[in-house]
Amino acid sequence: MVRRRSSLLSAQLVAEVMEAAGECRRACIRIRTEAPINGPAYEAAGRVMEAIDGLAEVLVGDRTHFHLKPHGSTFGGPPR
Repeated sequence: MVRRRSSLLSAQLVAEVMEAAGECRRACIRIRTEAPINGPAYEAAGRVMEAIDGLAEVLVGDRTHFHLKPHGSTFGGPPR
């Protein structure tokens, strides 16, 4: 995916925000593992994660920036 960021924001600011957003998103994942499914905390944490994904899309051009990505696997792709 092509990376894009607003030319109005410094690279340092984008990096700082992305680091903090990643930390917050990981905390939301922890909340969702402990909170009752579909409970208020579970749902609120999900909304925060969606907002963080939207912010990542605006800042770095990749909504899935914080998602776990397989590495070294050809699962789903052609065999090597």
